[in-house]
Amino acid sequence: MEEVNDFEMVNPESDHILGSGSHDLESSSESPYPGIPTTSEPPLSKRFREEIRQHHAHLQVWQRPSLLVICTIIGLYCLSEMLFITPMISLSLNKVCEGLEQDTDPKTSSLCDMSQVQTTLSFITCFKMILCNLISLVVAGKIGPLSDRIGRTKIFVYMGLVTIIGNTISAFSVSSYIGTHIYFIIFAGSMTSFTGGTFAVAANINSYITDVIEPDDRTVSMGTIGSIMHATAGLAPLFSSFLIKANNGNDMVSIYCSMFAIILFTLVCVFFMKEPRHPEAMEISQASYKKRQESMESTHSIKLGGSNTIISKLKQTIHFKMVQFFDVFSPLKELWLPPTSQGSLIPRYNVLLLVVVDSLVVLIRVAIMPALILFTTYEYGWKSVEIGYFISFSGISNAIILAVSSWCVKRWFQKKHKKLNYSVDRIDITIFQFGFICFFIGTLVFMTNASNYKYLLIDVIIKCIGSVIDPSLQSAIAKYYGTNTGQLFGALALLHIMGMLVLPAIMLGMYGATVSFKPEAFLYLPLIASIIGFTLTFFLRVIYIEEPLFKETEIDHDGDIMNDNDSQVENLT
Repeated sequence: MEEVNDFEMVNPESDHILGSGSHDLESSSESPYPGIPTTSEPPLSKRFREEIRQHHAHLQVWQRPSLLVICTIIGLYCLSEMLFITPMISLSLNKVCEGLEQDTDPKTSSLCDMSQVQTTLSFITCFKMILCNLISLVVAGKIGPLSDRIGRTKIFVYMGLVTIIGNTISAFSVSSYIGTHIYFIIFAGSMTSFTGGTFAVAANINSYITDVIEPDDRTVSMGTIGSIMHATAGLAPLFSSFLIKANNGNDMVSIYCSMFAIILFTLVCVFFMKEPRHPEAMEISQASYKKRQESMESTHSIKLGGSNTIISKLKQTIHFKMVQFFDVFSPLKELWLPPTSQGSLIPRYNVLLLVVVDSLVVLIRVAIMPALILFTTYEYGWKSVEIGYFISFSGISNAIILAVSSWCVKRWFQKKHKKLNYSVDRIDITIFQFGFICFFIGTLVFMTNASNYKYLLIDVIIKCIGSVIDPSLQSAIAKYYGTNTGQLFGALALLHIMGMLVLPAIMLGMYGATVSFKPEAFLYLPLIASIIGFTLTFFLRVIYIEEPLFKETEIDHDGDIMNDNDSQVENLT
C-alpha cells in the first residue's frame, strides 16, 4: 500500500474531485499496469448516473432512460425525416414545372422545359443548403450548452415541434393550394434548420448516451444508434415508394405518414420520456452560464460608464452586441483544455488531434456525397429511382455492418489492450487506424474502375466496415470531459456544420473542373484524407490513468488535476 499512500500525498485535491470526503483506493497490485493506482470511488458523472438510475428504478423499462428509449425515439425521428424527403423531390419538381408553365404561352407549349426545371431546382437546392447550414451553425452552438442547462428531453421536444412546423410549411409551399414562389419554397425548406440540423440532433443523442451509459459501453451504444439511423435511412425510402405506389402515385400519403411519425415522436418525448440528466448537473451548468453572462454584462457596464461621448458609447454597445452574437461559438472553447497542474498539454493535444481526425472522417464519409451523386447521374445515367436504391443499399449495409462491427471489433481489441475511461487508449487508436485503412482501400478499389457501378457498391461495403470509427471517435473525445457533454458535442456539431459549408463546395468545384476529362478525380481528396488521418493516429498519446483529469464541473475553467500524468504517458510516435 506504499504506492497508494504516495498517491494520496501528491494528490491532495482528489477528495474534491471525487465528490466525497474519503476514498478507498485499491492496491496497485490489482491493476494491470504496476505502479498505477486504481480507485473504487466513483467520479461525479458516475454518481449522477447511479442516482438517476435509482430515481427511475420504479418505472417501466420503456420509460427508464436507456439505450432502448433513445433508439426508439430516434427511429421515429429518422423515419419522419426520410419519409418527408422522398416525396418532396417530386413535389418540388412538379411545382417548379407548374410555375414555368404559367410563364409560358400555352399556344406554343403545354409542357415545361425540363432542363430549365433542373436549373431552377438546382438554384433552389443550393440556396436552401447554404441557408440551412448558416441557420444550423447559429442554432447548434446554442443547443448543446442549452441541453446541459435544461436537459436533453426538452431539447428533443423543441426539435420535434420545430420539425412539425417546418415540414407543414414546406409541404404547403409545394401544394396545389398556393402558386409557385421560389423564395417561399427556399424559406419553408429552411425552417427545420432551427433544430440545429442533423449534427445537432446527433450531438443531443450523444449527450443522452453519456448521461445514461457507462464509459466502457459508449462506443457500442453510439454504434447501435448509428446503425438504427442508417437502417431507417435505408428502409424509409423503400417504404415511401411502396406507400406512394399503393395510393396511385399520391405523394402526399408519404407526407402524412411523416407528419404522424414526428408528432408521435414529440408526444413520446413530452409524456413518456424521462430526463436522463441529473438536476444537480443542470444546476451547475446553469450557475456557470449565469456567472459568465453576469461577467460579460459587468464588463460592458464598466466600459460603458467610462465612455464620455455618445459615439464612444455607441461603439461600446455595438461591440457588446457583436460579442453576444459571436458567443454562439463559445462551445468551441471546450475543445481547448487547460494545462494539467504539472503544466502538461497532452490532454489538449489529444483532443485537438481527435477533432482533426473527426473532420477528416466527415470529409470522407459525408462531404463527398453531393459530388458522388452527380457522378452517378453522369457516369451511370442514374435517375431518382436508382439513386433511391443506392441510398437504401448504403443505409441498410451501414446499419447491419456497423451494428455487428462496433460490438465485435471492440470486444476483440479489449482482449489485447486495456480499456481506459479517461484517456484515448490503444483500442481507440487501433480502431481509428482500421477505419482509415478501410476508407483508403474502398476509395482505391472504386477508383480502379469507376465506370462500373459494382465497384462503387464494393466501396460502400468496405467503408461501412470502417464506419466503426465514428462512434469510437465520439466516445474517445468524451473521455476527457465530465458531465457537461452537451457543450462538447455542441462544439463538435459546430465544426461539422462549418465543414459542410466548405468541404462539399470544394468537392463539387473539383468535380466540375475535371468532369469533362476525368470525372472521378474528386476521389483523390478522400484518398489523401485517409492517408493523413491514418498518419495522425500515430501521434496520439495514451495516459494510463484511472481517474478523470479535471474537475468535472470546472473543465472549462482552470480545472484541477488529480494525478501526475507526465510519468504515465506512452508516446506513440
